[in-house]
Amino acid sequence: MSSICELKFVFKSYYDGVDKKLSVLENINLKIKEQSQTVITGASGSGKSTLLYLLGGLDAADRGEIYFHSKKIDGKKLCRWRSQFLGFVFQFHYLLPDFSALENICLAGMISQPNSVKIKQQARELLDFMNLSQRENHKPFQLSGGEQQRVAIARALINSPQLILADEPTGNLDSKASEQVFELLQKICKEKKSSLVLVTHNRDLVQKFSLRYNLSSGCLKKTSSLSQKN
Repeated sequence: MSSICELKFVFKSYYDGVDKKLSVLENINLKIKEQSQTVITGASGSGKSTLLYLLGGLDAADRGEIYFHSKKIDGKKLCRWRSQFLGFVFQFHYLLPDFSALENICLAGMISQPNSVKIKQQARELLDFMNLSQRENHKPFQLSGGEQQRVAIARALINSPQLILADEPTGNLDSKASEQVFELLQKICKEKKSSLVLVTHNRDLVQKFSLRYNLSSGCLKKTSSLSQKN
């Protein structure tokens, strides 16, 4: 399998609001293969989310290069690239409170596809896939935490992304809902042939991945690399 995304010699730091420079990522090299499933662990504040945002073009590196299908993406193409090829799932669902489940999903799709009829059909298919067809007209406050997160996953999938980036997607869920959300992500990646990079503290989820990395003191190290069938 060829690489879908790659970080080469990436450095990232922030300033503490005064003059002190805080190094977060140091000389990071990471290659994400097509149709692979990768998990990244690390202590709170280690830079896991920062690394994910760099992969998705939501933040910029101080030094180093980031490639997608061996091509460097420049600033002018970044937004269009994200909407076409990436799907983001965050710890907090960030659903718009005044819109229904169906409308939340459709809005994300209309950014890159003007055909509203087609988008609505795709959104309904995703809700059915998530076992939420009966909840399409419900607003977020009428949904459980697990249902809200499944809607957020559907929203991330509306444009059939090649790469799904998930930042603690089960962090606010109980164990049963966490398992359901993770099983959905695995099923989606297998059926859609998407790659998945997931950041988590959930040790039970970590054990389900064959590609595991740990981020500590700014350095990324592989902790396991078992054979994986795609």
